[in-house]
Amino acid sequence: MTNIGYTKDLFILPFDHRSSFLKKMFDIENREPTTEEIEKVKKAKVIIYQGFKKSLAQGLPKDSSAILVDEQFGDELLRDAHENGYTIILTTEKSGQKEFDFEYGEEFNRHIKKYDPTFVKALVQYNPEGEKELNARQREKLALLTKFAHDNGYKLLIEPLIPGTIEQLAKFASDPDKYDKELRPFLTSRMIKEMQDASVDPDVWKLEGMKRTEAIHTVNNMLGTQDIQGLLTTKPFNENRESFNIWFAEKEKSSTKTPNRKETKIVAGKKYAITLKVNGKENNEYEKYSGILADNFNPETLETLMCRAFLSVGYDGRLYDCDFNLAMGYGIQDANGRPLSIDTLSVKELEGREIIT
Repeated sequence: MTNIGYTKDLFILPFDHRSSFLKKMFDIENREPTTEEIEKVKKAKVIIYQGFKKSLAQGLPKDSSAILVDEQFGDELLRDAHENGYTIILTTEKSGQKEFDFEYGEEFNRHIKKYDPTFVKALVQYNPEGEKELNARQREKLALLTKFAHDNGYKLLIEPLIPGTIEQLAKFASDPDKYDKELRPFLTSRMIKEMQDASVDPDVWKLEGMKRTEAIHTVNNMLGTQDIQGLLTTKPFNENRESFNIWFAEKEKSSTKTPNRKETKIVAGKKYAITLKVNGKENNEYEKYSGILADNFNPETLETLMCRAFLSVGYDGRLYDCDFNLAMGYGIQDANGRPLSIDTLSVKELEGREIIT
């Protein structure tokens, strides 16, 4: 049995999305994708993986960087990552399900061994005040995964989501943010305790971010360690600047303390994103990337395109049609070719002009 815990930094690029990816990117829902559609999804994930490899080539530390990907669309990527010695996190759950279950049922262990990942990962929706029988079934399956992982030398990462019950959300209907600030940290602690009592003991908890110091301490104490080891950042920094600052302040305070029985990493979510800027001209794959875009063009989306109703603003106030153009530096100009900025914005300048594509 492997020692429980993980003390290294861990920066994860997650692209194990399946049902949501099919729905949002390819408009596939309530049916199985065709062979051709599966190949399109695989190609899209190859682009993400290539971005990861390019980031490593440009200096991203290999030892603390990891990919989180699924077998269904990422088989070749997983094999390549293993050959290159990358840190692999293999997802194990069925996608788009309310209840945690193994993607490959009783064969889950064979599928894990096939790729020999560093981590196995389980995403689970779990509210301690939710359905008792549902929670019990999920704990039983996660305990099975815990035992298998630790008996075979794999690390285990669990990502719990705690959706509010109807009653809980009704209580905070006048101020929805209060659920996240006041109740969710308490529910997180209860969830961890129930998991531990059921022999579910992951090496890494990928937790949603918390904005109150006392909430962090409560969860930290539940894990039996005084040391917050590191952070995983999964959403834009500006969305949760306050939460980000609190977590790092607590990390600095705890760095001088002595850990207790083990060092289980708390990985705090909802703060940053690893964003891949895909520019085919830079990596000599412009034609390939353009082909993927053309093959997946859906004219029905034109009426609701964000760039038809919104503008993006750069750090210097310059205006752009969309965030992609901002990333590429394609700013909006007036009739004389001068850059338009937020302080010189004129509706007349925008009316009837073509969106830069």
